Amino acid sequence: MIRIVLYLVVSAQLFGCSAQDMRPFPRIPAALSTSESLWQVRIEHWRKERFSGLLALRKAGEDIGVVLLDSTGIKLMEAVVSRDRAPRIIYAMHAIREHNLPDYLCRSLQRIFHVEPDGQPCSRAWLYSLCRYALTSEHGIKRAGYGPVVLWKVDFFTDSSNADPMVRSIRYSSWPGPKLKLELL
Repeated sequence: MIRIVLYLVVSAQLFGCSAQDMRPFPRIPAALSTSESLWQVRIEHWRKERFSGLLALRKAGEDIGVVLLDSTGIKLMEAVVSRDRAPRIIYAMHAIREHNLPDYLCRSLQRIFHVEPDGQPCSRAWLYSLCRYALTSEHGIKRAGYGPVVLWKVDFFTDSSNADPMVRSIRYSSWPGPKLKLELL
């Protein structure tokens, strides 16, 4: 039994995220190349929609200003997501704070827009791996895992019909948490 476990650990360390056909994907999603963007956001858990609204993002240097609105336009949350620091929640309504929505949303946005591998397409530290690669010219993936277990994954879908392709849709999922879907408006 110990030999099997040792074999699995060594195999995961040697092969990590290199088992897939990986092509490097652009470092920064084109959706944040503009200073401001508006996204439709949906949060699902167990295939049931838990939240739907609007997400306004404003890029200011390395920081991203975040404003979450419900479907009627009422501000539910305001925060600043930074690359190197913990997210700073400026305002959050009591109802969404009770369900940890500000923390979940800020952590998800930090992983989507700020967390990048040190090397292309992957960086590794023991069994932990962080990879970013393209499946097709219109679908890129960023994923973090511990050995063979995927801890979280981001799917980027671009629109390459223009001369300057932009990210139009983002899907974020973490194990064992809810799924976040962003659609650029």
